[in-house]
Amino acid sequence: MEKMYTAQEVADYLKIKKTTVYELIKRGELSSVKIGKQFRISQAQLDQYTNAIPSSFGASAPLPPTGQPETEFSDSVLKMDYLSNASGLIVGGQDSSVVELIKNQMELTPHPVPLLHSYMNTYNSLYSLYFEKIHLALATFSHTADLQTVYRQAAPFLPGTPAAVLHIGRYTEGILTAPGNPFHLHTLEDLTKGTVRIANREKGSSIRMMLDEFLSARHLDPSSIAGYDKEYMSGMSAAGAVSAKSADACLCTSLYTAFFPELEFIPLGLASMDLIFRRRDLSKTAFEAVIDCVRSDSFKNSLQQLYHYQTKDTGTLL
Repeated sequence: MEKMYTAQEVADYLKIKKTTVYELIKRGELSSVKIGKQFRISQAQLDQYTNAIPSSFGASAPLPPTGQPETEFSDSVLKMDYLSNASGLIVGGQDSSVVELIKNQMELTPHPVPLLHSYMNTYNSLYSLYFEKIHLALATFSHTADLQTVYRQAAPFLPGTPAAVLHIGRYTEGILTAPGNPFHLHTLEDLTKGTVRIANREKGSSIRMMLDEFLSARHLDPSSIAGYDKEYMSGMSAAGAVSAKSADACLCTSLYTAFFPELEFIPLGLASMDLIFRRRDLSKTAFEAVIDCVRSDSFKNSLQQLYHYQTKDTGTLL
């Protein structure tokens, strides 16, 4: 029988953190199998990843992966035509697993179009779409009931830019905390008790925007939340901080319960994930191919089975 490794064993072998291994699995860069609630990596899957490492550099789109957008751009940067020089469609977003699913689906089409992923959060993705540095923004908005709400929330990021919204799916957001929920966390307001240390996400991520909007609407001081000023650049690293007990709780999606089954997840509501692009591109062949891929049964089934998305409205276009 082929040797199977735990995430910790792979982390020790690669000399990286265990949370980084989970990030690689989530992004689809490291294949794995799920046995019960645990992930295992076979020798063949590990070999496939290590053999591919040299060729993975330089594969990303020509955009900075993280961080806040610059408030001032030089003329040369603003005028640089990323889109016409790209070898495929550039999609900005943080959920690498969804981008990978679309990418795999695109490769099955008669005339596949390369999909290049630029890793950035919702705010930066919409910002880059406005400045025409990417073709599509994979954006997430919390507590959105329909596409009209998504459109209204995205519109301020795209002034004067008619946009199309292609629905990907909905998933559950909530609070991840220690077993037994020792701090009795049930709402966002419970995080302001002062005794709860949170692993906060970076500005511009959908989770952070949800928290900041909540605090602003209720005139609550962010300093009332312990750990608010310490930012984690991914959901995996925030969940890892809770698992390592360097934080008491974090806001994340229910997906992370698969990586940290020892933690407790308290659902707060549904978030909507959508692909947003310029409406003028709707009739272009490459964008029609993306729409067809998202509407395919195999894509919907993968979203449901692998990531537990709600797909009733997947493929709906506004």
